[in-house]
Amino acid sequence: MLLHFNAWLASYSVFGKSGELGKVSNAFFDEEHWTVRFLEVKSGHIFNRDKLYVSPASITYIDHETGGIHVNLTKDEAEKAPLTGEEEKITRKHEHELLLYYGLHPYWHGGGTWGNGALTARELQKLEENHELVENEQIDSGEENAVHDAKDVIGYEVSTINEQFGKVIDLLIEEETYTIKYFVVDLRKFLPGKKVLLPTDVIRNVNWVTRQMEIEVSKEQVEQAPEYLSNVKMTLERQREIDRFYMS
Repeated sequence: MLLHFNAWLASYSVFGKSGELGKVSNAFFDEEHWTVRFLEVKSGHIFNRDKLYVSPASITYIDHETGGIHVNLTKDEAEKAPLTGEEEKITRKHEHELLLYYGLHPYWHGGGTWGNGALTARELQKLEENHELVENEQIDSGEENAVHDAKDVIGYEVSTINEQFGKVIDLLIEEETYTIKYFVVDLRKFLPGKKVLLPTDVIRNVNWVTRQMEIEVSKEQVEQAPEYLSNVKMTLERQREIDRFYMS
């Protein structure tokens, strides 16, 4: 199932083992695997802190009927989690501290989307495996942020090598892996009202400073892409159709 990032922001709450922890307000993803590494949760008056960060690896299940994301954390564990500082950035050092606190293996060790042994809570429940922590890893405290702000990506200009043609208006995330599969792009400059999905595979480069995303396919091909309609269910067959279009 594909999750709409904006839907998370608008309505989903996060629940721990002992009650509500807050509401999802943002997500942070890495550029290498395009995978959500942390959900930012606004705690409101629940804790003596404004927000906390939860790894998708802690999610046990999502109840779409009630709009609830359930994680295997207690309120006490969430409240005592390491802070990331006042800036809206998460450095690799912050990531390391958070993952070790939550008892999760750093995803950047080993291959694959979640690294060597960094399984999600759902997979851990199924396989009942134990994974050692990399507690003695040396992290450069001055290392720049390794994850990017998903909320900030909304509004990025999308272009071919030399021509802009649309803006990012949403992200579609695979529920099982929390990997961003598509960016929803509004082609308002050339085809007002038409929206299309761009797979992360076609992204050539992202300039995080100028807020621009460059893709490997032509403007003409994007214009001919299947139209994205939010009221049409994104079945596996529909996803395959879109993927085949960009592979042709």
